[in-house]
Amino acid sequence: VIYRLGWRYVHTVASSDDYGKDGIKSFIEAAQALQIDVGARIQLAKDAKYDDVRDEMIKNLGNASGHHFSRGNMVVMFAHLDLATTVMNVTQRTEELRNRRFTFFGSDAWGDKVEAVYNTAENVNSINVARGLLSVVP
Repeated sequence: VIYRLGWRYVHTVASSDDYGKDGIKSFIEAAQALQIDVGARIQLAKDAKYDDVRDEMIKNLGNASGHHFSRGNMVVMFAHLDLATTVMNVTQRTEELRNRRFTFFGSDAWGDKVEAVYNTAENVNSINVARGLLSVVP
């Protein structure tokens, strides 16, 4: 799907459990076979706290990160619902990330769960995150 949509440079976010590691590993192998470059590869604990997620996201994807990872806006995420919700919260509430206008490609563990977007803190402009969300669920 990503190849067909013309994306040739993506980032990944994955939970550090088997689900995240195995999903991202398979994705990266397929992406490389299709000559899709994978930039930042962020791995987070399944139960990562908001501040930890924010720090990792800014370090790896923030506009001022000082490396080439700041160029791509497509993020493939293999994570469970709680972590995906935290990532959506961070993206919506952190100006440096919100202004990047990321497109998230969701895995089946959260991609069809409206809570990942609408459980954002105070639901402040949560629809803005949803506008950049794609998902394929078996």
